[in-house]
Amino acid sequence: MLAVLVMWLTLTPGRDVVVQPYTGKVVRQALYRVADKAGYEPLLRLLEDRGQYKPYSTTPLLRGGRPLIKARPGPPLTLRAGEEYSFRLSLFLDDMGAARLPLLFPAAIDLYDSAPSLVKLRRAAVYTEETIRLPLARGSRVALDFLTPTQLQLPKINKRAKRGRYVMLPQPHLLFYGLRELWNRYADEKITSAPWRANYALLNTYLDVHSSAITYDEHRMLVGFTGRAVYKVETRSTRLLDALSKTLALASLIGVGKSRGIGLGYVKVSVKQPPGRGRRVRRSKPL
Repeated sequence: MLAVLVMWLTLTPGRDVVVQPYTGKVVRQALYRVADKAGYEPLLRLLEDRGQYKPYSTTPLLRGGRPLIKARPGPPLTLRAGEEYSFRLSLFLDDMGAARLPLLFPAAIDLYDSAPSLVKLRRAAVYTEETIRLPLARGSRVALDFLTPTQLQLPKINKRAKRGRYVMLPQPHLLFYGLRELWNRYADEKITSAPWRANYALLNTYLDVHSSAITYDEHRMLVGFTGRAVYKVETRSTRLLDALSKTLALASLIGVGKSRGIGLGYVKVSVKQPPGRGRRVRRSKPL
């Protein structure tokens, strides 16, 4: 059965420390240090996973709810002593016995150059196959805010091809395709709706996205789109509504697209219901 553990954590440096322009690397480094200090092999193996559909995702460090990223030339990015920076770690429980994972925190680690830092767990929740739902109805409006660069994978023509092809536009069928593949990899009840149907079920009513490029390290730039897209649900099919309800809810928990493991594809999903009409897909627990 599909189950997702979502943990919100904070990182507090003990002194000022200069970090990389993209703080997704800082999050991975902090998690490595926590796992290594505790000798927790399941988390170390998880972070080293090289599969295409990684069983986890992270966010960059967040300050005031926004990703902390240095996108323009200027002074180096510095984490300030005593200031709390938050981040999220989400993972499928199917891949590791993660029941112990919240017990690793709080953890005192040396982040960079013996910079003492404290990693704390703020809250954690487990979402199961039955509770991962958004309350969708015909006429609902779904807003997706892409907060870090996002690339969506095209379906492979050759299933054995190692390299994927990616698109920098929030096209409904590509959103649905990647999330359906991720859902079906872990869930008992598979989603069978064809991705192309999402293009007719989700009518784009607002689009404000732009290309975004940030420096990951001295060798790589991270490129994708960021911004907001709003869709109106235009289907009466209960099966398709259920599929969209599941996949969009999953996106809010574990992200979308390429390189979720380093914090790309971080998306917030919100739903506005139509005024008193449409059949809703109910869920038993709020996201």
